[in-house]
Amino acid sequence: MIPTPEGSSLIMVFTNAQPFPFTVTPISGVTPFTYPDGITFLEKLEKMRLWLNASLVPEFNAGIDNAIAEFQAGIANAELEVTNAKNGWQAEFDAFTATNTANDLAFTTAQNAAYAAYTAATTAAYTAFEATINGIVADAITDIATEKGEWQASFDAFMANVQASLAPLNDAAIVTLLGNNASPAKLAIDAKIFSATGYVNIKNYGAIGDGVTDDSAAINTALANNRDVFFPRGTYMVSGLTVSLANARLKGDNGAILKKRANGELVEIATTATNTIIDGIILDGNSPFTGVCIRNRATGVTVQFCYAKNAVSGDATIHGSQGQSANMTIRYCTIEGSARAENADNFTVDNCRILPSQVAGQGAGLGVWSVTSAGSHADNARFTNNRIDVALNGFAIVPLSRNGAIKPRNVVVSGNTIVANQNCYGGISMDSCGSGIVSNNTFFVAGGIPTTGALEVVNSDNIVVTGNHFDSGSVMPTGIVLNNSRGCNVSGNKLTGVTKFGIWVNAPLAGNNPSNNLIANNNIEFPTPFETSTGIVISVNNVTATAINNVISDNRINGNNAGRGITLDNAAAADNAISGTVIDNNKIYNTLVGVQGYKDFDSVISRNRTLNVTNKYPIVPANTGLINAVVIGNSWQTATAADQTTTGWHVLNENLENSAPAVGQPMGWVCTSAGLGIGNPRSVWIAKPNYV
Repeated sequence: MIPTPEGSSLIMVFTNAQPFPFTVTPISGVTPFTYPDGITFLEKLEKMRLWLNASLVPEFNAGIDNAIAEFQAGIANAELEVTNAKNGWQAEFDAFTATNTANDLAFTTAQNAAYAAYTAATTAAYTAFEATINGIVADAITDIATEKGEWQASFDAFMANVQASLAPLNDAAIVTLLGNNASPAKLAIDAKIFSATGYVNIKNYGAIGDGVTDDSAAINTALANNRDVFFPRGTYMVSGLTVSLANARLKGDNGAILKKRANGELVEIATTATNTIIDGIILDGNSPFTGVCIRNRATGVTVQFCYAKNAVSGDATIHGSQGQSANMTIRYCTIEGSARAENADNFTVDNCRILPSQVAGQGAGLGVWSVTSAGSHADNARFTNNRIDVALNGFAIVPLSRNGAIKPRNVVVSGNTIVANQNCYGGISMDSCGSGIVSNNTFFVAGGIPTTGALEVVNSDNIVVTGNHFDSGSVMPTGIVLNNSRGCNVSGNKLTGVTKFGIWVNAPLAGNNPSNNLIANNNIEFPTPFETSTGIVISVNNVTATAINNVISDNRINGNNAGRGITLDNAAAADNAISGTVIDNNKIYNTLVGVQGYKDFDSVISRNRTLNVTNKYPIVPANTGLINAVVIGNSWQTATAADQTTTGWHVLNENLENSAPAVGQPMGWVCTSAGLGIGNPRSVWIAKPNYV
């Protein structure tokens, strides 16, 4: 370090440049321009200031430090050169003195004078050099400080101008500031502002979003020229929008509304717009204008976090067009009305809230249809984890096929909650499906009266119905209906509050043949006593219909002191219309009748148990009853004394218990010899010991 005349280090002369104290603060009463990532224009400026402080100022200070270091190195080199010169002169002088002292003392005075002159000259040279260096450093510091002050003043003036420019701006003024729709200024700003998110703001194309102005042209221009389009908060009145670019993303800010101002589709996704995503936009059909909220004609489309409402359409609120909308997904949306895809594979609706439309007659529900013609198909549909309030006279979920189309296969209806707040047909209708599973759904009545049931499976094959809870609220006639369906597995369900049939296997029309169905491990409970209630029914109502080889096993039926446990009802009275039925290991409690048959052929009734069944004999062979039936190994308990002489069908090892014997009456009877059917010798019963 080189001492200054005041004795301080040269480094103390320098002062580091300080961070700019300017901060950007919001302007009261002004709505700042907001980008899609949630950052306002003023926040962008604040980030610029932070960048200057974080990058430019440290770089500037580093430059000053480098200059000082270079000056100090120069001074040190000069000091070294002067010192070396001084030492050289000193050595020469000492040698001269040593050589001449002994010979000529007269030179002493001259020597002293020369040394004094040398010292004075050296000191003067060093002082002059030091003054020069200090002058150079001082000038450099002055210049740097001047330039810093000028730069800071320019920056302050720039920021003051920015604040003054922003103060009077609203959304419309920002559009004006950014330039006209096609201006290079606007396009340049688009590229800079949205480079981080990839979205282009529709307001840069002239959209206003004031709920009055027609923004159709501005938004369609944005959609035609950009894949990723951002909708700031606002209400955008449109006559119709078209998405045509593949992989498009339409992203809405919280509170961004698209509202229809004319008949037609609110948003139409063209066949070219594959893999489009519509995210976070409120879609208002604005009844009475007609048309859907979204008409999808492309594959791979996703609609998420949207709210669709007020559509007037014979199709749906959100509609996947016939044969064009495969792999469509709707998730985390609220829909007033319905969502449906036609002839489209892999249609998914997940975690949505489905409400009745506020527009009369528009319904509420979900569906996938295979309807156009032979060869059409709609496979692998998934309706999962939705909450659906069933609309007036409607169903909640309807997969179906018509006109010879291929039945929908691999349909999944799972984890949904369905509420009947008003009169409706029912909950889920699997209509003409090829295969599927209905699992872990909940249906309950909260004010309405369903006319059909919680679930109907119509003209379908290989449907698994398991783990559901259907509560009819003591007003719904039927829990589960299998109408002319085959190979279905209905197991592990809980049905409460049904007033007519818990589970109904039905052949209502000519040629129907509900067969090879398994009804197992279900829990059925009647509400307050309904004498017409039946836990499980197999019925045939046409002379050419049949119901063959159905199995009813391991179910629990509680009649609440009324109704019947299991009924085989051949109302058509045709021979062999109901045949091959297996009724095994069921538990039937508190009913009027345990098992009732009417002209049922070749059935097996085994290992069942009744408790508190009031009929004389829990099996009632109405009229011609059970023909060629095998009734074996059951344990029946009745509330009245038994009349074994009326039993005329094949029974063996039956155990009939008297649930309330009087003193001296048998405690029950055991069948030791089976009869051979109607009109043949009766079965032989031996009384158990009397009650004492």
